[in-house]
Amino acid sequence: MDLNRPLITAAAFMSLALNGMTFAFVGTSLPALREFMSINVELAGNLMATFQAGFTLFTLTGGLMSDLMRRERVLLLGSLLMTGGTLLLGHWTAFSINLILFFSLGMGAGLVLSGSNALLVGLYPAHKGLILNVHHVFFGLGSLIGPLLMGWLLPLGIWTLGYRGLGAASVLLAVIFCLVNTSRVIIAKKRDFGSQVGGLLTSPLYLVLAGVSALAVGVQLALTLLAVLFLTEAKALSIGAASLALSIFFVLLVLGRLICGRLSLLLGNARITLVLLMGQALTLFLAWRSMGMVSFLFIVLSGLGFSAIYPSLLALTSLLFRSVEGSALGILSTLAGLGSILILWLNGIVAERTSVGTGFAVLVAASIGALMLFGINFHRVRRRERMAADTATSA
Repeated sequence: MDLNRPLITAAAFMSLALNGMTFAFVGTSLPALREFMSINVELAGNLMATFQAGFTLFTLTGGLMSDLMRRERVLLLGSLLMTGGTLLLGHWTAFSINLILFFSLGMGAGLVLSGSNALLVGLYPAHKGLILNVHHVFFGLGSLIGPLLMGWLLPLGIWTLGYRGLGAASVLLAVIFCLVNTSRVIIAKKRDFGSQVGGLLTSPLYLVLAGVSALAVGVQLALTLLAVLFLTEAKALSIGAASLALSIFFVLLVLGRLICGRLSLLLGNARITLVLLMGQALTLFLAWRSMGMVSFLFIVLSGLGFSAIYPSLLALTSLLFRSVEGSALGILSTLAGLGSILILWLNGIVAERTSVGTGFAVLVAASIGALMLFGINFHRVRRRERMAADTATSA
């Protein structure tokens, strides 16, 4: 099939929405999975760790593959892996089989994330910030719809039906990615690939962006797991109020990405990133130091601060490191996942030895660290962004 930009774009958007829904399904259906397999909490945690390991490893792998092959093929492979995992989950109670299926789900999700990011910045080189913000709005929508849908299926005892639906949608996407062809627009850079990736990893500017991703995006991922616990244990709010805060957080996250996507055409991604990092650090600090519903308010508002940091960092990376943009995006996303793991681990250590409220200071410190790292290098990043944008326009 010849290049059909609207169809390919819609399929990429939908693939990331399914990613968000998969993460939501896995978390929401964990109690049902435990009962189905008759496993304890430790083994259930191993399932989650295996899923996250597959996702982290293949986010990196998918980025590297995106520079060596047609990017819709990376998405095809990711969709097929997700199809296998979702359609087969719930058929066997053996823990070992389900461990393999969860790793397959993580692998597919990682390939879809890296492949879709690289695919879209290649299709829309002049509007990277806008297209990536809109793209990640769909992840947010999937994350919002997923818990509602699985929450409706669980009481009916048909939770596997949700995974079957994901599998059917993944099959459809696999067919689309099998038929389309982006090779006329996106050409893999295979010459001196190893040395180019090596140069990327020694670039001071890339290391700055990667460090900001590990800290700021890592905090975002950690907060989605810790917000309810923090509000209930440290701020004495009800579980209902804390859950509502997280829901509104995701709504503002989606809204912020839509707004910043448009503003990126006017202000540039570096400016947006700096402002949002300020908002992230400020709202988390105030949430940490406030009490009750005031803390609730700042947790909610932090959704706007977090909203477009990740898409803006992706857009900057793609613009500044075009020769190996697939690898650069994949490594950046992988470091965000590793950053969240480190932040969660440190939070657990501090919270265990002191309190949940004190442990939250780890997230605040990481946010301030991301702001300082980016702020110190802001003018250099902004200058390189303008130069790269001028070069792309003239080309």
